[in-house]
Amino acid sequence: MENSRKEGPCLNIIERISQTEIAKSWRSQLMTTGTRQLITGLSGSAKTLLMAGALQKTHQKIVIAVPNLYYANQLVDDFLNILPSEQVHLFPVDEVLSAEMAFSSPEARADRVSALNFLMTANAGIVVVPVAGLRKYLPTKETWQNAQLHWEIGTEVEPEILAQRLVLMGYERQSMVGKPGEFSI
Repeated sequence: MENSRKEGPCLNIIERISQTEIAKSWRSQLMTTGTRQLITGLSGSAKTLLMAGALQKTHQKIVIAVPNLYYANQLVDDFLNILPSEQVHLFPVDEVLSAEMAFSSPEARADRVSALNFLMTANAGIVVVPVAGLRKYLPTKETWQNAQLHWEIGTEVEPEILAQRLVLMGYERQSMVGKPGEFSI
């Protein structure tokens, strides 16, 4: 049922908007300069449809910065109505640093990890990020890839080597885990 909503009339309207002179001009600037672009004069779903059309024409990753987390969630919801969920990612960051540190939910952290993992792939898609997320310090691509641990069922892991690796990654060894960033073996 979900896929039927993303085909047919939705694709037709995306295609129609993509064929307008303004959309073609904007997309050509996007492709030639490859730099930041500002979209003004459009509101609501018109802006969403224009960006979805750019994704379909360019087949690249597009990072969209919005004023705050509220608008980021709204835009992601709009995109999910017209694009497959594997092409839409949210990098949620609260504007107030103290709120981010005190109330960062496991879901928000999981969304950030998912968005960063998506950026490491060759797949086309959209990442929506509040402006506060652009100021967030992130690891380099190499550091991010090297810090990931992958195991298969039945794999044996040496506890001391794992502990050393986790400590090098910034985790703290504790007798009992009490907060994010701690581990216990």
